[in-house]
Amino acid sequence: MSILGLAPRSAVFVAGLLALWLCLTGPAQAQDALLDKARAELQAGRPEAAFALLAPQEAQRAGDPAFDYLLGIAALDAGQPTRAIFALERVLALQPRNNLARAEIARAYLVSGETDTAVGELQSALREPMPPEAAAAIDRVLGTLGRGGRSAETNRNSGYIELGVGHDSNLNSATASEQFALPGIGLFTLSADSRVADAWFSSLAVGGSHVRALGEGRSLVLSGSGQSTFHAGSDRFEPTQLDLSAALTQRSGTDTWTVGAQFGQLWLDGQRQRIAAGISGLWQRQLDERWELAGFAQGARLVYSGQSVRNGTRFIAGAGVARSDALGGSVRYATAYVGQEVPSSGVAALEQAIVGARAGLEWQAMGLTWWGQGQLESRRHQGTEPLFNERRNDRQIDLRLGLRWNLARDWQLQPQLSWTDNHSNIVIYDYRRTVFKVTLRRDL
Repeated sequence: MSILGLAPRSAVFVAGLLALWLCLTGPAQAQDALLDKARAELQAGRPEAAFALLAPQEAQRAGDPAFDYLLGIAALDAGQPTRAIFALERVLALQPRNNLARAEIARAYLVSGETDTAVGELQSALREPMPPEAAAAIDRVLGTLGRGGRSAETNRNSGYIELGVGHDSNLNSATASEQFALPGIGLFTLSADSRVADAWFSSLAVGGSHVRALGEGRSLVLSGSGQSTFHAGSDRFEPTQLDLSAALTQRSGTDTWTVGAQFGQLWLDGQRQRIAAGISGLWQRQLDERWELAGFAQGARLVYSGQSVRNGTRFIAGAGVARSDALGGSVRYATAYVGQEVPSSGVAALEQAIVGARAGLEWQAMGLTWWGQGQLESRRHQGTEPLFNERRNDRQIDLRLGLRWNLARDWQLQPQLSWTDNHSNIVIYDYRRTVFKVTLRRDL
C-alpha cells in the first residue's frame, strides 16, 4: 500500500490526474509554431501583430478551422471586420455548431453595421448548448440592441436521435476468475451467466428538452432520454435505460443556481432491475471569462426489483473547477466528491462510503472536437461479506476518449473508447471492461 491507503496502481492514476490537470494550464491541443505565436500575441493584447503573422498564410491555410478562427479574431480586433467575416464564415461552414466562432462573427457584423445579421447569429448561438456565462453575455448584448435574449423567449426545444454500433468485452462486468475458494466451503465454480461474455452490439438512443423562460433570470428545464442496447447473437444482459428530469434555474450576476428532480429506470433483458428517484442542487460561479467554480449535492432513493434487501438511499456532494480558452476552443475541468449509500435493510455489508475524483478536457484540432476523461472512485463497505468473511473494498478506474465530427449541420459522427478497471478484494467483484462504440447523431 502507498500513501493515503491507495493501492500502487490507484496512486499512479491519481498522480496521472494531477499531472494532466497541471499540463492543462498550457495549450490544450497540439498546435504549430505559427498558431502558438499568434495566440500569444492576441493574449498579450497585440491583435495587429497577430494579424501580420497570419494574413500572409491565408491563401495556403484557409479552410483550417483553427487557423481561420485565430485569423478572424485577429482581423476583427485589428480593425478589419470584413476580413474577419470571411475567415469566420469558413470556420462555420465546417463547424456549424461552433458557438465561439458564431459569437465572433456576430461581433464582426455589429462592427460592420449589419445589426440584423448579428442578432440572427447571436440568437442561433443561444439555441445551442453553451456555458452559462457565454449565454448571459449574449443576453446582455441582445438586450442592449433591444432584441431581447433568452428571457424574451417563451420556450426553446431541442432533441436528438442516435444510432450506434460497437463491441463490449465484458457485457455483465464479470470477474475473469472461473473458480475461487470460499472460506470454510472450498473451491467454487461460477455458472456460465456469471462469467465474462463479450459481443458486438447496436444501440438506439433518443432524447429531448424543453426550456421555458420565466423572466428575471429564471428558467424551467424539462428533459428526457432513453437508450436500448441489442447484442449480436445473444439477448443476454441487454439494458434499456429511461431518464426524466425537471430543473429550475436562477441566474443572478455571476452566480447560477439550479435545483431539480430526477427519475430513472433500468431494465435488463426486458425485466425491471432498478428505479432511482431523487433531487439535486447545483451552484456555479463565473470568476472571470475563463474560470468557473461549482458545487453540487444530490440524493436518490434506489429500489431494486426482486432484491429488496438492496433498497436504500444514496447521497453525493462535491465541488469542481473548470477553465475555458476561447482562443484555443478548449475546456478542461476537475471535480472531487464524497458520498454514502445506506441500505434500508440495515445490512452493513451493503452500506458503503464513496470518495472520487474526475478530470477531463475537450479541444478542437483538424476540424474535429476531441475529448478525454479520467475518473477514480473508491468504495469502502461497512460490513463483512458473509461468504468471504471480509469487508469489501473497491477502487474503480474509468478512462474515456472520443471525438465529434460534424458531417453536416445537425449531423455528427462520434467514435469513443472506454476502459474500466474495478479492483476489488472480493474476487467476484473484480473485473475489467473495454467498450468501443461509434454513434451517428442527428440533432432535431
